[in-house]
Amino acid sequence: MWEPLGISTNRGTCSYLMYRHVYWHHAVRIVQAMLKRVVLDEGLSPEKIQDKTDTQLLSMLERSRNPLFGRIMKRHLHKRGRSIPGYRFKGSLTGFYDDVRRKNAEKELCSQARRSVQRQVEDWEILIDVPDAKRTIETTQLKRILVHYREGELPRRQRNPSPFTDKFVSILPRSILQSFVKNVRRIRVICSEDLVDFVRVTATNKRLKELIGIN
Repeated sequence: MWEPLGISTNRGTCSYLMYRHVYWHHAVRIVQAMLKRVVLDEGLSPEKIQDKTDTQLLSMLERSRNPLFGRIMKRHLHKRGRSIPGYRFKGSLTGFYDDVRRKNAEKELCSQARRSVQRQVEDWEILIDVPDAKRTIETTQLKRILVHYREGELPRRQRNPSPFTDKFVSILPRSILQSFVKNVRRIRVICSEDLVDFVRVTATNKRLKELIGIN
């Protein structure tokens, strides 16, 4: 496929769009965060579920009568309370991937919310959604995007086609990756709808670092 600038659509372009608009879409991430907490609460280790089909896993969780799972099945999903770009933690995201530390931080936020809103707040009503450390887009994927020059437009000593990452073709790859990291890889604090205002005020990056135990 030829574009005015000669950039062909291929796997590299699709990969970038999939990460930005599907894998990292807030609705997808909310369901994933809620489901991760259910699995954690039910004590299901990766070894117990890695060979299960979606149907088998759903059946297991339905039998557990977990109230958070009930919300997922009824599509009563948590709302976004606060969203903080990962770069604001200066690379210190490791603590957020510790299930115990993250769950304790969630429980502490729920305990604080309980005192604030003066109602019984379950310890799963505020969750910390952490971006998957293994799912990201790399420069190598952008190399798959090839620029095809039309006849008479090929610069001197330039290959045809040329990788999009070639410095003589575009400076955009670095900008794309920086934009991806800053705008998509975010720590999100999600919660029950009536706790959104509380989370927006309380769950600052400083407070989250304190709860997780990050210096």
